[in-house]
This record gives sequence, structure tokens and C-alpha cells, in this order.
Amino acid sequence: MLADSEIPDDSLAPYFMGSELEAAWLGEVQEHQEKRSKIVEYFKPPNFYVQKAGTTFYLGTNAITLKRYILISYRVYRDIKCELESLLDATLSEVQAHNQYQEIQETHFDSTTTYFKVVKMLGRRNKKSKKKVKALQGQKLLENAKSLLVDHKHMFFTIDVETYERDHTSIIEIGWSMHHSKRGLFKDRHFVIEENLHLRNGRYHPDNKEKFLFGESELGTLEDVIGFLEEDLSTGPPKVLIGHDLKSVLEATQIVNPNLDCVDETLDISDLHTVKFGGKDMPGLSRVLDDLEIDYYCLHNAGNDAHYIMEAFLKLVR
Repeated sequence: MLADSEIPDDSLAPYFMGSELEAAWLGEVQEHQEKRSKIVEYFKPPNFYVQKAGTTFYLGTNAITLKRYILISYRVYRDIKCELESLLDATLSEVQAHNQYQEIQETHFDSTTTYFKVVKMLGRRNKKSKKKVKALQGQKLLENAKSLLVDHKHMFFTIDVETYERDHTSIIEIGWSMHHSKRGLFKDRHFVIEENLHLRNGRYHPDNKEKFLFGESELGTLEDVIGFLEEDLSTGPPKVLIGHDLKSVLEATQIVNPNLDCVDETLDISDLHTVKFGGKDMPGLSRVLDDLEIDYYCLHNAGNDAHYIMEAFLKLVR
């Protein structure tokens, strides 16, 4: 055990959450169910805090997440470690503190009522902190998107895939739009997949594959179309992939697995839309375009959707 002179002052020492101590030491006794049960019981709230009524605990704000937690000082951590080692008849490893905390404040728990009052207060505060962090992250995302555009060092591109409404593994259209930020050039392409030419939507999704508005549609096999896409992406500056519901787009493109090694960054206009307009749900493309006052026609055509996603991105970041 460290002598008192060797234990850091609480104002300078690292702080721990009870849950991280519990998790660390549970990991050391995975094969010993009895010891695991004793550790779980030892840290179970509110008893863990209330039974230490004379102990000074702390409230602190995580410097990254801005959430506020009940914390254990280094001095109390040492006492807890000794107690548990005696209870388990085992030596426990030192736990390293990985988080930095600010706004440190002393607190005591003399009853269950006091404990739950503090927990309720922290819950309300952390809910507000979550919104604040989300807003800060969103603003940072928007600023990053703007900087990528104005530094004129990237090619921005969007991909949209239309699948058959009765079998989403069958791709019937692929479209992409490209914007060279330095030259101010645009390129739109739309392909109808030859081997699935006989498949048409219309019952659950609009059938607009013959209504490409930004050039001439092309017919090609899936293999050839992926080759054309990779060829377009193989030249020019580093690429930034723009998407609407980007996760779904990437899942769809995995069916054909194009080479996207050229992609430096990805951005989702749904996230950028949320930063500017708020809202919790994933906005549909039509809503994004409406909010941006962009006129649109014949969505659910892969080429049109890719073009409108690019247009929405450029308006969101300008």
C-alpha cells in the first residue's frame, strides 16, 4: 500500500467511475463466477455509495462528452482496491484512468434518497449536454465540409443505386454525379443495367428509369458499368463521397463492390441537413430538396437522385 505522502492530492489525482473499476476487475476474474458475483454485488448502486456515507465522492464533467458523472478519487480508489482484494483473497491490477474531468465538485451520499436525487439531477443535465455535444459535432461537420469545398483540392461525387422493388439484390439502375471543385465542372451519368432491363418498379416505388433529366441514359452490363464508374474515379484529385443515407448507399454498392480506394472522406447530406434545419428523423431526399428550395422532378431515377444529392450538398455548404 502507498504511504499517505505518496498518494496524490485529490485535486490533482485521476478520477474513476465506479463502473469502470467494476468492468476492469471483472475482466480479471472471468473464470471465477463466485468472485465475479462478489464484485458485482460490491459495486451495486445505491448501496455502494450509501454504505460509504463518510466518504467524499466527486461530481465531474467529462472533458470530451461534457457529461457529468459521480467520480471516485484516487485515495478512495486505493481503499476500494484493498477492500476488494481482501474480500476476494486475490490481487487486483491497477486501473488506469483514461478520462479527463473538469468542474470537480465534492458530494456525499448519506441516504438512498440523496443518491437518487443526485442521479436524477445528473440525468437532466446530461440530456442537455448530449444536445450541446451533438450541436458542436454538427457544426464541426459543416465547417469541415465547407473547407473541403473551398480548398479546391477534391473531386466530389455521389452514387445512387436503384434496385428492383421485389428483390433488392437486383440492381436496375446506377447513377453518379461528379463535381470538380477547382475547375467548377460537373459530370452526370445514368446507366440502365442490361441484364435486368426486364425488371420494372411501379408497385411500391416509382418507375422513372427512362426519365433521366441531365443527359442521355446509357445501357450496359453491371460489370461494364462498374468499370465505367471506376474509370471516372481513377483520375483527377482525391475524392469525397457524398450521399443521402450514406449507409444504405454503401450497403447497396457492396452488391457490385466497386473499388472506392480513391475516397478520402465521406459526407452525408442528411447529417448536414440536420445541422441546418434540425429534426431527429432521417429526412427523405424530397424533404431535403424542399427545405433547400431546390426544384426537382422524377426522383427514384438513379441519375436524377445522384444529381440532386450533389446539388443539395453544394447548397448546404455554401
